[in-house]
Amino acid sequence: MKKQKESGRQLHKKKYRVVLGFFTFFILLCLAGGTMVAKYYAGRRNKGVATASSLYFTSNLLKNVSNVTEDNYPVIYNTDAWDGVNPYQFSLEIRNYQNQLLYNDRNLDIQYQINFQLVGTTDGGSYQVTYGSETKTITSNSACSFTAGLAGGQARADQFSVSFARPEGNTSSTYRSVGIRVTATPVSPDYVANYETLGGILYASIVSSKFELKGEFSKIPTGKVGQYAGFPYTISYKPGVDGATRKIRITWDSSKLQLDQFSPYYASKQEDSGENNKDYIEITMEPYASMDILFYRTDAFDPNTTIDALNGLVVITDKGGVTP
Repeated sequence: MKKQKESGRQLHKKKYRVVLGFFTFFILLCLAGGTMVAKYYAGRRNKGVATASSLYFTSNLLKNVSNVTEDNYPVIYNTDAWDGVNPYQFSLEIRNYQNQLLYNDRNLDIQYQINFQLVGTTDGGSYQVTYGSETKTITSNSACSFTAGLAGGQARADQFSVSFARPEGNTSSTYRSVGIRVTATPVSPDYVANYETLGGILYASIVSSKFELKGEFSKIPTGKVGQYAGFPYTISYKPGVDGATRKIRITWDSSKLQLDQFSPYYASKQEDSGENNKDYIEITMEPYASMDILFYRTDAFDPNTTIDALNGLVVITDKGGVTP
């Protein structure tokens, strides 16, 4: 009887060990499987992160606007001359590279969507976008978009021609178009979708190839020159394509006019060694600047001087652009 009880205990212990061993093996198997699954998804995620971190999605005009509202997109104007007669063309590129040495890997082919939309309502002008052989028109009620792709492995770029034509009959020398808001975003593969958004607002405005510099006694009523002792001389500067700050020389007949002694430029006044009775100052002017310089008449000034003759006593000369 005692032997039977002992045998039962041993059998019970063996069963317990088997069950415990099976249970332990099952737990270890689950842990191993879970680790493998976790590693798989972590590896997939890390691949996406690594790929995205080396993704190149750039443009020659647009900027990264991922953290910017549409109203605060960077504004881009034409940088060369446009007389408004023929349509102005922006050449817009979407690129898969930072430079010719840094571009997307050959296993990273990206698809993206690019949208074009008028800012506000149309002014009657014509706005179009051409990609390849396809041209689309943008109106107040109709934006346009394209879906395109850039294969990796080498530096590549897609080109879009954005055309601005001012309204028929508009001959304003200061015309500026309605803006076109452009947004470009990657859409595939899934791990780079919406990785970075490029954007900007394009404007075309009338820009002369040459700058305009103008100076005159414009605030003196015709026929009233003799009634004034002082004459404000107005100088205005409209830049050309370069948009440069310019140095300007103002020369006047010192026998008939004298510079206001309280002028900030009085201390820099010089005599022109090449001509008698000629003084001058040199100033710098920012683009679109306008200023008045006050002159007083001398004792030798003829009170019957006409406004045209008065303007002839002062000459402005461009001395060239100033490097910032």
